[in-house]
Amino acid sequence: MISVITVCYNSEKTITKTFDSILEQTTPPSEYIVIDGNSNDNTIAIIEDYEQKFLKKNISFNWISEKDNGIYDAMNKGLKFATKEWIHFLNSDDYYLNKYVLKTVCDNLEKTNADVIYGQLIKIENDVESALIPSKEKKLNLNSLIGCPIYQPATFFNHSLFKNKFTFDTKFKISADYKLFLQMINKGVRFQYIPIFTTYFNDGGISTIHQKTFTHNEDLRVLIESNKPTLFMKLMSNRFFYKPIILLFKVLSKF
Repeated sequence: MISVITVCYNSEKTITKTFDSILEQTTPPSEYIVIDGNSNDNTIAIIEDYEQKFLKKNISFNWISEKDNGIYDAMNKGLKFATKEWIHFLNSDDYYLNKYVLKTVCDNLEKTNADVIYGQLIKIENDVESALIPSKEKKLNLNSLIGCPIYQPATFFNHSLFKNKFTFDTKFKISADYKLFLQMINKGVRFQYIPIFTTYFNDGGISTIHQKTFTHNEDLRVLIESNKPTLFMKLMSNRFFYKPIILLFKVLSKF
């Protein structure tokens, strides 16, 4: 039912935890795809070692290692290999919350009419854990004006969405998933929120001021390309307006 896709590059320190969290699932994925960006550390050796472990669990295992043009290019490559009805991206420094995650998700997938199912995740930043709760279905359009309203590592996509319809825009280095969700919202794709934690997400790449500024600028580009107003996001870049804007959207989201 599910194809899990992992993209990686020089991930020898983290990828075994990702692999183990998939192997321990009580309801494992039907298919596992690893897209490596031509790693020059021990990542490829680890992939080769784990290949047999996945095959012993009757999980179809496909992997390639070649240079790519960034994470979203690698994710698009992974989609070309996927054959199952549902897609989940679990990157090489992320892992499932517990061994029952995919069983719970599959139970929901079997009875949903939605095209995208999404849940909650736990972000790990500098060894500090914080719970991230996405916007509810009816408030996705509203909350997308101040940032990505859904967390991609906790999202399961119907494969049909990517067949000549949607793709990750490789012009973006950080915000292509934000743009993808906005495109889907604008096109009337059906979303369903499930109130469960699915994934531990390691936030290791956007902690510096420069990187946060880069992310903010990419997010603004996403809104512009999606014909969405940018006022609220621009105001949020000012420390004086940040908390009032967040409070305003929290209040609006209750109605």
